[in-house]
Amino acid sequence: MPGPIPHPTPLYRLMHIDNLKGCLDRGGVYAPNHWPDDGLAYRTIHNERIQDTRHLRRIACGPGGTIHDYVSFYFGYLSPMMLNLKTGRVPGYTEGQTPLIYLVSSAQSIRESGVGFVFSDGHGVATFTQWFDDLARLDRVDWRMVYQNGEPHATHAHSPLGTLRRDGACWSNASALVCAWK
Repeated sequence: MPGPIPHPTPLYRLMHIDNLKGCLDRGGVYAPNHWPDDGLAYRTIHNERIQDTRHLRRIACGPGGTIHDYVSFYFGYLSPMMLNLKTGRVPGYTEGQTPLIYLVSSAQSIRESGVGFVFSDGHGVATFTQWFDDLARLDRVDWRMVYQNGEPHATHAHSPLGTLRRDGACWSNASALVCAWK
């Protein structure tokens, strides 16, 4: 896939700041199917329709199970979920970005910890997404898409887009798609 594989490979866990104390009190972050029944509150920021699908989506490699048997991380900090939270597209969530935080690790740290892991080359609920359990397969991830600003940790877009053609609210060419909504 296009783009260099970052090493170490950053991982970002998006969560509401109100959940940080519970994670510290529990000594970690838990997958939805393995959440402790300890009475500590968890403030959800997730789209329930997508979560219903993730609860059923089977993983055929690594330890197996469903997506909800794993703690989900993103490779990049510009996730579709963050966009949906920022723009009010998650039913029941109205707080925007301000109370959201990332817990940051790396794919290599997860592997070295000895816990079972998997990763995908796309959105977990898409049927065409492929799953992997070997970091040698990080080459299957489209890193230019993950780091749409051109490189890991970039703070601005700096890659030349070339000539774009307008189509409705979007401008596109063979390598870029830029859309604007109110």
